[in-house]
Amino acid sequence: MIFWLGCVIFVLGARGVFVAPWGAPPLALLIGLLAPLSLFLLGYRTIRPVREFVLSADLCLIVAVQAWRWAGFGLLTLYAYGVLPGIFAWPAGLGDMAIGVTAPLGVVRSPTPARFCGG
Repeated sequence: MIFWLGCVIFVLGARGVFVAPWGAPPLALLIGLLAPLSLFLLGYRTIRPVREFVLSADLCLIVAVQAWRWAGFGLLTLYAYGVLPGIFAWPAGLGDMAIGVTAPLGVVRSPTPARFCGG
């Protein structure tokens, strides 16, 4: 399912669906953001197997996937060498580093952190 959603997004992006005319609000981009999130929330609330799948997720894996984002420092390095513009590199780099550093706090602050990481 995620593969097909990715394919649809790729095709729509290649056809320029998400590009708004100059001065117009990017409504297609807003719909592209809100539609998948709304469908997920609807599925989570109404379809029991979806809810059970989400609740059974391995939190250590989720944290590990997010914790690598401290490497957003690389974006700032690319800015320093003139490869990336600052308007992108600073928010993306600092945002990635903030998520990477704080992701483990969700497991550490849990009332029973040992159950999440096999301890």
